[in-house]
Amino acid sequence: MNQTTALQSTLPAIGDDEVRIKILNLMQNSEDLIYFKDLNSVFTLCSDSLTLRLGQGRVDTLVGKSDFDFFDAECAQKFFEGEQEIIRTGKPIIGQDEMEVRNGVQTWVFTTKMPLKDEAGNILGTFGISRDITAHKQTELKLKQTNEQLVEASRRAGMADIATDVIHNVGNVLNSINVAVAGSKDLNEGFEFDKIDRVADLVEQSLGDKDFYEEKAKIIPGYLRGLVENYRNDQEKIKQELTATRRHLDHIRNIITQQQEYATASRIIEEVDLSELINDAIQMSSRSLENHGILLIRDFEEGLTIETDKHRVLQIIVNLIRNAKHACVESGAQQRQICVSIKPSDAGGLLISVSDNGVGIAKENLVKLFSYGFTTRQRGKGFGLHSGANSAQSMGGSLTAHSDGPGKGATFVLELPRQFAS
Repeated sequence: MNQTTALQSTLPAIGDDEVRIKILNLMQNSEDLIYFKDLNSVFTLCSDSLTLRLGQGRVDTLVGKSDFDFFDAECAQKFFEGEQEIIRTGKPIIGQDEMEVRNGVQTWVFTTKMPLKDEAGNILGTFGISRDITAHKQTELKLKQTNEQLVEASRRAGMADIATDVIHNVGNVLNSINVAVAGSKDLNEGFEFDKIDRVADLVEQSLGDKDFYEEKAKIIPGYLRGLVENYRNDQEKIKQELTATRRHLDHIRNIITQQQEYATASRIIEEVDLSELINDAIQMSSRSLENHGILLIRDFEEGLTIETDKHRVLQIIVNLIRNAKHACVESGAQQRQICVSIKPSDAGGLLISVSDNGVGIAKENLVKLFSYGFTTRQRGKGFGLHSGANSAQSMGGSLTAHSDGPGKGATFVLELPRQFAS
């Protein structure tokens, strides 16, 4: 059976020779895969492109066969069931991706299948047109794999970034703990219990000595009270250092919790007493500032409230104060000063400024300050400002810097909205 004969037997209603010739040309020259099947899903006509695709030399070798002669059983069964559903319901399949499997090799086509009807509307079988989209599918698969690799690489980079932030921020707090513990140790070593022992020995040796009790013993109560007063003062200082250490440890816990929340894209937004929060940040650095002879000036009102992520704001301020301290120390100036202020912003939010009279920042470095890994300090890591800028942005604010140049100090400004915008 040649192509013309097959066409005539399949579409007997077409009586116009010109129409037959046009359809025959379509079947012979179309790159798309065109096919007609009977009620049993057996091929009655197909395009030359499909004949070549299925490895058949002539059209008449394909006619009378079904998908089960060319595709793996499971694949052929799926095609058969789909076509039988069209015959049963009359509903077409429009624009569907279909996977073909021949000898275990997968290819893809984009397919539309319709019911084939006679003039009276009776269903005679099915016909369809498919286009090979295997190359497109392979490209799509490669893009998907590449995207998955990029997502995984991004996830790992994000985990590394989070780990870096945790190490950097915890490291800052550990320095404060170090100072507090060292101070407590010095105070503890200042307790001169041997003096009390010597008084006890003196009293014990002088039992029965009338002159001792009448003359020397009179100074013992005052002496002991003086020791007790000194010890009480030192004890109070140690208590303060331990309280500060506990606050530092709480902050470390909050840093880790915060980064865990950041990793899962969640955060805790609450109403915060901003002035109290700033005082906490200052307190965490107070011992170190005192040790380096740095005067800290508070320029803000008490009781200022804001809706924000408390621990992220705290971490940013702690880092800014720490950086300001280093800038003052590195300047070598005799009078070292840091000022922390809170002012309203033009946008209705609040501006938290940390200014110092330290080494200042060169103009060419101002634009690089918040880049990951950039630092002007010899032993700096370049993580704190980068992390702070990202955190500020995530809270709907910003972190900026200004300096008139080397030796002229610097000011860092954290701008935050009064209410967190979700």
